[in-house]
Amino acid sequence: MRSPPRPDLSGLGPLFAFALAWLSACVEPPPRPRPVEVPIGEYAVGTLRLPPPRGAGPQGAGAASSPSGAKASDRSPDKGAERDPTAATGESPRAPGAESGPSRELDLKGGFLGATFGSSPKAHRGLVQFEKRGEAVVYRAPERSYGGYALRDVTYVFKRNQLSTILFAVKSPNDCKPIRETLTRELGAPERVVGETSLWRGERVGLRFTVRGSGTCSAVVQSKELDRAEWDAL
Repeated sequence: MRSPPRPDLSGLGPLFAFALAWLSACVEPPPRPRPVEVPIGEYAVGTLRLPPPRGAGPQGAGAASSPSGAKASDRSPDKGAERDPTAATGESPRAPGAESGPSRELDLKGGFLGATFGSSPKAHRGLVQFEKRGEAVVYRAPERSYGGYALRDVTYVFKRNQLSTILFAVKSPNDCKPIRETLTRELGAPERVVGETSLWRGERVGLRFTVRGSGTCSAVVQSKELDRAEWDAL
């Protein structure tokens, strides 16, 4: 059986091409699947975020989408890595002494702000559960200070009932520079500095400190053993 003759569209070539292009532009591609995040506030650190100020209440699924919809330059501390001239070669610029400073000091601490990675929530006083998602349980901790400078939004993340991540922000923007200097005195020169982000990383514990254009600053302290995904995001 012969197939029916195909219509002659030779005269509609330009018009047909225009219509096809117009239709293609009108059809929106399907949205990409969004990564699973622990939605704890405006300061993105890896896939974790610091919670909003006290009294704001837990964020639901709808609230979690708001910070994620912010501009990448506002929420991602490691966007500066795209401008890192060593990124193409895979090399990591290291300051002199970084290997013997941050690696040893952070690993010896085994945590930060007096909290030890691997401890359970019962080992800490004054914790208030903020959110639970999968294996991650997020607690608000009492206010702390570091080097005599006040911190806010101190947050502990427990994975499988073990402290795996510590997050905090600096209360006063004027204290960002002094705190970074204190970190350098205590931990040694950072292993890596990209823009306003400084990274100290040992064999088991890492710390990322970021100062933003708005003048605010925050940090994440991460256990490698207890949450490798967040460690890789440092």
